[in-house]
Amino acid sequence: MLLFVMTIRESIESAFADVPYPGDDNVTRCTHEDCLECDEIAAYFRGTTWRDHTLEQLREHHSAITMFTPEAFHYFLPAFMLQSLGHWREADMIPHFIAAQFSPAKPDADAVMQQYCAERWSIFSQRQRETIGAFLREYSAAGLHPWFSRDIDYVVSRLEAHEPA
Repeated sequence: MLLFVMTIRESIESAFADVPYPGDDNVTRCTHEDCLECDEIAAYFRGTTWRDHTLEQLREHHSAITMFTPEAFHYFLPAFMLQSLGHWREADMIPHFIAAQFSPAKPDADAVMQQYCAERWSIFSQRQRETIGAFLREYSAAGLHPWFSRDIDYVVSRLEAHEPA
C-alpha cells in the first residue's frame, strides 16, 4: 500500500507540474458582491503555490475547492490531493469535495451550473484525470466511507472514460 501511495504521490506531482498559476486576480470568481468567504479564500491562496499548504490549512479552507475558478481549481487541486493522500481521517471532507467536482451536473441543473461543471471538467488532461481517479480509488479503498465507494467508482469511471461533465 505504501508503494502505491508513493506512486500516486509521484503521479500527482508529475501530472500537475506544468500547470500555470492562475494569477492573483483569478483565484475565485464570486457573483455575490462583498462575499467574505470568497475574499478570504482568494486572500489565503493568492501568491502561493500548490506546494505551500499543510493539511490543516487546506482542511480549514476546503470550501475553496468549490469556489475556485476553473484555472485555480486546476492549479491548487494537487495540494488538496497530496496533503490528503494517506491521511484520510485527518483530511475529513476534502476527498468528498474533490469527488463532487467531477460528478456530472444533475439533468435539471440550470445553465450556469451546467457551464460550471463543463468548465471544471474540460481543463484537465487525460493523464491528470487518470491521476485524480487513482487518488479517489485509493481513498475509496481505505474503506472509511463504504456508502461513498459506489459514487467514487462512478466518478472514476467517468474520469477514465473522459466523459464530459
